Amino acid sequence: MVCRKCSIHLHLSLVVDFVALLHHLHHLYQPQAVSCCTSDVNEYLLIRDKDKASTTSAKASTTLATLLTKTPATSCASVTSVAITFNELEITTYGQTIKLAGSISQLGSWNTANAVALSAAKYTSSNPLWFVTLQLAPGTVFQYKFINVASSGTVTYEADPNHTYTVPSCTATVTINNTWQT
Repeated sequence: MVCRKCSIHLHLSLVVDFVALLHHLHHLYQPQAVSCCTSDVNEYLLIRDKDKASTTSAKASTTLATLLTKTPATSCASVTSVAITFNELEITTYGQTIKLAGSISQLGSWNTANAVALSAAKYTSSNPLWFVTLQLAPGTVFQYKFINVASSGTVTYEADPNHTYTVPSCTATVTINNTWQT
């Protein structure tokens, strides 16, 4: 039979081991944060004496709460604008233009007359590439769809669903590759 004091110690030992695991994962995914809590957690791990169980329990609980509520560190410098290149593969005929319409003002706010025209400068019969690069603010969330505008002005939308994208905050350039949804 295990005495109550030993039972508490066994439970505390599991909590401290769990804190050590969280600490290891914390530094595995945030290697730049090496000194943020290493000494504190090591202190808790070294205190395994049954007579210091209450002290250890309080420190382990504090460390666990700290590790669980720490704001993740970023390993990149924030950018103020992201250059996003949209590539669309779509076979067209002379006079047609592929445009990008979307939910934000930079994409015309779903107004096809204000949609952004893509360039066909790299278009070939074997690689029907239409593209455009836009500068967007990090964190911007938007929906978009490619449209084919005929020389007569007739607009054909690609099939649903709309594409959804969130502009990253740690990358200065992004390329989004699409093919026409049918």
